[in-house]
Amino acid sequence: TNVIIGVSDGNFYTNHEELLNKVISNTAPAGGPSSYYTHGTAVAITAAGSTDNGIGKSSIGYNCKLSLTDMGYNQLLSLSYGGARVINASWTSGCSYSGYIQMVIDEVYNNGTIVVAAAVNASCGNANNLVYPAAYDNVFAVTSVGPNNNHERTIGNAATTHQHNEKVDLSAPGYDVAISTMNGFYSTG
Repeated sequence: TNVIIGVSDGNFYTNHEELLNKVISNTAPAGGPSSYYTHGTAVAITAAGSTDNGIGKSSIGYNCKLSLTDMGYNQLLSLSYGGARVINASWTSGCSYSGYIQMVIDEVYNNGTIVVAAAVNASCGNANNLVYPAAYDNVFAVTSVGPNNNHERTIGNAATTHQHNEKVDLSAPGYDVAISTMNGFYSTG
């Protein structure tokens, strides 16, 4: 109950029934397309939404609190120094390494915070190519697999695959899992 999970994403519907009494801070600026809100909300609920409340779905860190912010490396620093022990970053910043950003990641890590990043397809070409921030040292990189251990969401369509390279630490179910993106809406994604 004393663990704060940070989520760096587009934005969040903090009035969602699964996020009530869970959010201790939200510094994401208002505005942006609805897809920013729906993705961020789904990620936050999966990380630490309410559980055993008689509605919706179960969450991984159901006893944890959430600190929310928009996407970016400065935001990772802010979350870490704000007390988050784990930060989810389900976004990419590109396909190129930056020594400066590696130093930012190292600072977050040395502050006692673990960054979990999605090894998603960032138009980096081949699925074996590196995508960042997932490929930085001291980042726990997660890619998705389907029910048949398939990296492609649509078998045979390389455009629907996520990265699977030497920097990926974990493959987890990522297709057709239970999510909620807005109040009263429960589905799979």
